[in-house]
Amino acid sequence: MTPLLNYSVVQNNDCLLWLNSQQPKSVLYVNIDNHSQLTQVQTFELWHGLVNSKKGFLWVRWPDSIALEGRILAKLINGMKEKGFIVDSASNNQLLAHKAIGGFLTDGDWDSTLQGIVEDVSMIYWPTSWDQRVNSKFMSKTWKVGMHMEERCDKNIIEKTIRDVMGSKDHDLIENVNKMKKLARKSVSIGGSSYIMLDNLVNSIIVMHL
Repeated sequence: MTPLLNYSVVQNNDCLLWLNSQQPKSVLYVNIDNHSQLTQVQTFELWHGLVNSKKGFLWVRWPDSIALEGRILAKLINGMKEKGFIVDSASNNQLLAHKAIGGFLTDGDWDSTLQGIVEDVSMIYWPTSWDQRVNSKFMSKTWKVGMHMEERCDKNIIEKTIRDVMGSKDHDLIENVNKMKKLARKSVSIGGSSYIMLDNLVNSIIVMHL
């Protein structure tokens, strides 16, 4: 069977070397969509929340995702060296599959949510658009595979949410992610719901062109 998700190569080898040196499930993966530009205030609140949580973290900073001057960003990066690592871009799929990743801070877009579920990673949702807010509420309240972080950017809320998810306090959360992972993989296996729907679509297209 082909993989559920394709894997692209992470270009930053230092990033993978750093992850390889971390304990299993000890690192929070932070990746906010590059269309969701963080303000300077949001960036500093997130930075303080990450550092104060005392948890390891890998922060993917897409080129246009943070509105900061180069010198300010350099100071942030230097301040992260003890507990964290920052890269300009990376593949969600490959990094989420790494054994060191134990949590995923995302804005809640559907692709990222699916990737987190498939790789059995508990999620923290920090939505920045209306559709992400819908996803975030549904995933945290109905499927219960993550925690919805308050939309206002507050370092104390960020710190507490990270500690709750990375501290494995919520065993139901971990079990729910694992359950949804199995269902997702089953759906794309031969005979699964997604497999059947795609097969029917292909057959319909073939019939239309006969």
